[in-house]
Amino acid sequence: MSIYDVLSDLRASSEQPVGTEYGTGKQIGPSGSKPYWLVVLVTAIAGTLTINLQDSDDDATYYDISGTSMLDPSDGAVFNATGRFYIPFVTARDYVRTKSVCASDVATWQAFVTHEPPV
Repeated sequence: MSIYDVLSDLRASSEQPVGTEYGTGKQIGPSGSKPYWLVVLVTAIAGTLTINLQDSDDDATYYDISGTSMLDPSDGAVFNATGRFYIPFVTARDYVRTKSVCASDVATWQAFVTHEPPV
């Protein structure tokens, strides 16, 4: 059970092989004036990982959400260590999904959206 009010699980905790992965679109609706929070948990990583959040009106054509390129806050570079990471975002579209690139070796991670900021 999560300590967060999870609005939508975007990616269950699992291993991602080297390459690009597009998550399944989840309908969460526009955020309005209060941001949603993307929470990413990286539990194992042997290479590097980049994660972007995308949105869509129709669950067919997706666009990167500005400001949601997830970088490791410890050094501003791609993920290369385990941890829990948060990013607020707003969207005027109905659907969101993750887009991730795992380079040089596998990574195990999960992502979800919540209404609440981290505490």
